[in-house]
Amino acid sequence: MKHKLNRKDFLRGILYFMLLPFFLIVHRMLKGHQRFGIKDRVLRIPNSIPNGLSIYDDVILSKSQDGLMIYSSRCTHLGCKINTIENGELICPCHGSKYNDKGEPIKGPSIKKLASLDYEIDSSNNELIIQLS
Repeated sequence: MKHKLNRKDFLRGILYFMLLPFFLIVHRMLKGHQRFGIKDRVLRIPNSIPNGLSIYDDVILSKSQDGLMIYSSRCTHLGCKINTIENGELICPCHGSKYNDKGEPIKGPSIKKLASLDYEIDSSNNELIIQLS
């Protein structure tokens, strides 16, 4: 016996077929979200860093009397690149999250601290070597 396809079922099938690429794209984006788009690479920065906050490429440098801390410049809310420093605060351009010089959120929507990065000092070239992964 032949089954006739009615208009409603036909349109529903077309809709599901059209949404499939959208869900595949979203799945691929969420799968790589943990890494925030930073590939394994080494960043070399001259070791002549001023006191206070500085943004250099994919990292944030916070130098004080206590020492040097290096953080990822990716906001912990959705991974946008933090690119602004105002009044000693780091500001995410996407949703307005603010962080202090210790990488701690002081205004949401972000609730997690910025990721700390390890570094080495190359004394022969007077550079900081930071492994981004």
